[in-house]
Amino acid sequence: MNYYGEKYEGEFINGKKNGYGKIYYDNGEKFEGVFINDKKVDYGILYYSNGNKYMGEFKYDFQNGYGIYYYLNGGDKYQGQWSYNSREGYGIYYYQNGDKYEGYWKNGVRNGYGIYYFSNGDIYKGQWKNDKQEGYALYYYSKGVGLKGNIKII
Repeated sequence: MNYYGEKYEGEFINGKKNGYGKIYYDNGEKFEGVFINDKKVDYGILYYSNGNKYMGEFKYDFQNGYGIYYYLNGGDKYQGQWSYNSREGYGIYYYQNGDKYEGYWKNGVRNGYGIYYFSNGDIYKGQWKNDKQEGYALYYYSKGVGLKGNIKII
C-alpha cells in the first residue's frame, strides 16, 4: 500500500500500521519491524539510503534503547544505548582503524568516563567532555610508561 509517498507491506488495524511490517521510503530508506499506531516500536532494522544500518530498539519512531549502528565505511560500528536517535548512556564505538572507545555518551558525543584503546596499544582511561578528553585521566603507553593527572585538550 502506498502511504504518503511510501510503500508499506504489513498489518493494519483501524487504518494504522500495527504489527510486523516493512516500509519503503521515497528517499531509498527501508524499515522492517514492529509498528503500533503508525509508530516504530520494539525491535526493528532501519536501512539508510547511504548504506548505513541500525538494528535495535525503537520507541515512537525513534532509535531508543539498545541498538547497533553499522557505518557504510565497513569498519565503524556503535553498539549501546540510544535515546531519541542519539547515542546516549553506555556504549562501545569500534573505529575502522582499529581504535575502540568504551564509555558514556551524551547527545551523541563522548561525555563522562570512558576508555579509549588506540590501535598502537596506547590506552586512555578518564573523563570526556563534549567529545574531548578533559578531567582526571590515566594514559598508558604501549611501551609500558604511564601518566596520570588532569587533562584538558583545547
